Amino acid sequence: MLHQMGDPLGTARNGRTWEDTIEHLYFNQLGQSTKAQIEEHSQKERLNLRDIGALKPFEKNVSDDLIRVFFRVWYPQCPIFDRATFQLKYEAGRVSPLVLQAVYFLALSVCNEAIYKRAGFENRYLATFTCYQRAKALYDTNYESDAIGTLQAVYLLSFWWGSPMEQKDMWHWTGVASALAQSLGLHQRKTYVGLSEMNRRLLRRIWWTIYAHDISVALMLGRTPHINDAYCSVEMLGEDDFETDDGLINVDLFGKPTRESQLFNIYIAELCSRKASNCWLSISGADVNKSESLNTLDSLTNWKASLPKELQQQEASISEENGFWASLINLTYFTMRILLDRNGFNDPDRLKIGTVVFDAAVQIVRILEDIVTSQLLPFALGRSPPAAFAALSVQIANMRGCPSHVVDVSKHRARLCMFIIKRLQDHSPPLLWYYRLFVRLLRSMDCEIPGEESQETSAQFARHDQRLHSLPLLTDNVLDNNRFEEDFPPGSGANHSANDQLSGDPAFIDFGLPGTAGSFMYSSFLNSDLFDGASTDIGSHI
Repeated sequence: MLHQMGDPLGTARNGRTWEDTIEHLYFNQLGQSTKAQIEEHSQKERLNLRDIGALKPFEKNVSDDLIRVFFRVWYPQCPIFDRATFQLKYEAGRVSPLVLQAVYFLALSVCNEAIYKRAGFENRYLATFTCYQRAKALYDTNYESDAIGTLQAVYLLSFWWGSPMEQKDMWHWTGVASALAQSLGLHQRKTYVGLSEMNRRLLRRIWWTIYAHDISVALMLGRTPHINDAYCSVEMLGEDDFETDDGLINVDLFGKPTRESQLFNIYIAELCSRKASNCWLSISGADVNKSESLNTLDSLTNWKASLPKELQQQEASISEENGFWASLINLTYFTMRILLDRNGFNDPDRLKIGTVVFDAAVQIVRILEDIVTSQLLPFALGRSPPAAFAALSVQIANMRGCPSHVVDVSKHRARLCMFIIKRLQDHSPPLLWYYRLFVRLLRSMDCEIPGEESQETSAQFARHDQRLHSLPLLTDNVLDNNRFEEDFPPGSGANHSANDQLSGDPAFIDFGLPGTAGSFMYSSFLNSDLFDGASTDIGSHI
């Protein structure tokens, strides 16, 4: 029982948890002076939480709008709450402040401008940064005693990405969530014995959501997953693990996930656990076997063919209710294919026309185009950036040593990927850094991006930074100087343009710092031979 500190399943009597009882017993053994100092420290922490607004929800109309956005956009992809329970707590004002601030954070990352301005913020970055910092402060002070509430919150915080070199980033919080989930035994079948049906379904959804996220982030960063499959015995996710609408839930506020979204979560968990995880182990593990790696990659193809009709890729236009989830799961699949096939072997032609990787990049571009034209890009915020970078890396590889018609088409597709990345900058600010980097890289390959400054204008910035010749080491850079001032509107104090910001940015100046490549989100797309040769001439092209 003690490994579930904080009574995560709500079995405590009289409102007292095991954690409360143990701390109270230990506290009573301390001297009066020690007690006074501890109490003073606790009081300072509580005052700080109050001062930064961590304990107070937004005005009800703003809070309702953010809850509505979260359950419409994010919840169908990460069903980590029981909606009926969440509704009861929310209506009674009893949702954990930690959970609430984490939910606000994700909702603010995709809501429209009017909502975050009514919440009192000038721009989206300040809004998400504020709620993230509030949630982080609550976590750091151990404010939340419910372990499941803490687990739900830290999983949501794993979508934070403040800057390319921030240490407490997606990887950090994914590790925290993975470790806490395993400390609660969610990876083992025996933990679910004796639980109520509601708790059993909820905890299994939480586990598989975190598991799939861990594998996805590990692939994206080229790292070892936090979760070891060898120790996992929990049953796979099934349709029975999802909520049934009993008619008492306010669907306007808390949404109504579709069967397609439920199938999406089931098959994403299956893709990550039975396919992608095995592929990644065979490619990057201690005992690399090319034959075994090829077999595991073939199993990915078989998995895609086994998708139910609801998740099969379709040619017709998509909408939130029809075809979106099929597009999202196929987008994820093709992104993983590029990461696994591209990074697994040293074949110099593995990215060229006619290969699995090339075809996957083509499919990604098509799916992203459908998502954009259907105005569903905010709904795909968690999966669009890695997909766009994966496809872009393949297009860049095909701008050299290929027939002219392949080069022309690759440039066209690269521009679409750049359009996607630019559209997402407001929702994920570090994409500004990557966007500017790829503008320079593509320009060096005679691929101009519409709306960007001319080569002549850029030349003046190149003179300020002769070290751009070192771009093959671009994943060894540091970005530590700003909080994305370009996101601020005119008159807010940020009076320099994107070009001014870029020319003085240490991310483009201090190259060659060792040991930092793995700290970059999407580093597996950047730290590659794709850019060798293309980047050596950048200084002469900008």
